[in-house]
Amino acid sequence: MTNETSLHESKEAYLLHSHQGSIVPKQSFLEKYAGPLTLLGGVCIHLVLGTFYLWGAIAIYVTSYLRDFDDSITISLLLSISPLTVIGLNMGLFFGVPLAEKVGPRKVLAAGICMISLVVFLASFAKSFIMLAALYGFAFGFFNGVLYMIPVVCGWKFYPNNKGLVSGITIGAFGFGAFIFNFVAAAIVNPNDLSPTIIVGKEKYFTREVADRVPHLFVMLSICYLALGLFGVLLVRTPKVKQPDSRALPDETQALIVSDKEPVVSVKEGVFSKPFLLLFIMASCGATLGLFLASSFKVYGSNKINDDHFLTVIGSFGSIANGCTRAVWALSFDKFGFKKVYFVLLSIQLILAPTLDLVAGSKTLFLIWYSLIMGCEGGHFAMFPSVTAKVFGLKNGPKIYGYMFWFSAAGTWIGLLASNLAINHTGWNAMFLMCFGLTLVSFICNIFFKEKYTKKD
Repeated sequence: MTNETSLHESKEAYLLHSHQGSIVPKQSFLEKYAGPLTLLGGVCIHLVLGTFYLWGAIAIYVTSYLRDFDDSITISLLLSISPLTVIGLNMGLFFGVPLAEKVGPRKVLAAGICMISLVVFLASFAKSFIMLAALYGFAFGFFNGVLYMIPVVCGWKFYPNNKGLVSGITIGAFGFGAFIFNFVAAAIVNPNDLSPTIIVGKEKYFTREVADRVPHLFVMLSICYLALGLFGVLLVRTPKVKQPDSRALPDETQALIVSDKEPVVSVKEGVFSKPFLLLFIMASCGATLGLFLASSFKVYGSNKINDDHFLTVIGSFGSIANGCTRAVWALSFDKFGFKKVYFVLLSIQLILAPTLDLVAGSKTLFLIWYSLIMGCEGGHFAMFPSVTAKVFGLKNGPKIYGYMFWFSAAGTWIGLLASNLAINHTGWNAMFLMCFGLTLVSFICNIFFKEKYTKKD
């Protein structure tokens, strides 16, 4: 009996396994729904990784705590934790996908989640800026970066023709992480909704009643991260079928085939190309506004609104917008392409940036403006992995994005320098006007960007 006849007679009970026509038994539940389960696992993992954005909500608590041991520590200094986290994240990106290819994605994901939990737990013992910066800054960011692209790449292998949607769903959870843990942090550290009352220069800090709860916060966060992250790891799968003859495949395995039309660009060619340069400039300039506000919205907001609980709500709404809109931007990317959708995103930012300081005194308007800004921020992190894979190919696209992701470090450092100037010298509105100018630079670069790589680039 030929292979073709065997497959025809048992098409509901067997799946094609190789070019030679060997067959395997009917799929189990985990195998049958491996694609959706992988997406769900990626969501859980990125909820943990997305607590990157939590720093904006807890920075003022942690600063108030560390000042008990060193009163020279200021919120301006602690805002540098976020850029250190981004540097660590970018460095970790170079190791994640290659390491997963060698030893398997689940092993890397499990080890990374355990290390993130350990680092956050050790942060509870930090009594100096240097120790906190090394642990919750660089180390947390590094292991975050190692894991960041692995769930996305696993999802792409199941749904190669829907890279934007997979990126939007998986990385969308990155934005939701802070939404959940903003409330957890506030409930643990400031359950009585006290406002910062210690004034030092232009900065405000909390009393010890609030600050002394910070170590307990880190311990509880580490436990939550470990439980949620390992649950996600258990769900992640990788496809078993690799590039078989599509003419003999049943329908349910067609999605596993990577199109032979995928561009194949080496990492070196991609990084030194014109499309990469334009994408890097656009992302660095366009993302600065959101990255800056994500790490300092409470510091800025406390000067406008004297209500810590409401500022926590604002941060959580921003996280919702950051997470939800990623799927919207990603779907729009799949349908309309990068350039058109990115023009829309930048146009929204060009309206929001110069008007934020005018409306921030109103609780309602500040909530709306911040949510919209974070929604635009989500668009950067949803579309740029996908457009990188689209331009440079699925094979090396994730590796090239490891270099591309340095845009977040550039944007964060620009935001840090500007925030120090804003706090101590120029005022906040000058920072937002600078972000308006940077967004305009991204807008202009997008005019010249092409969504297709050619050798002459």
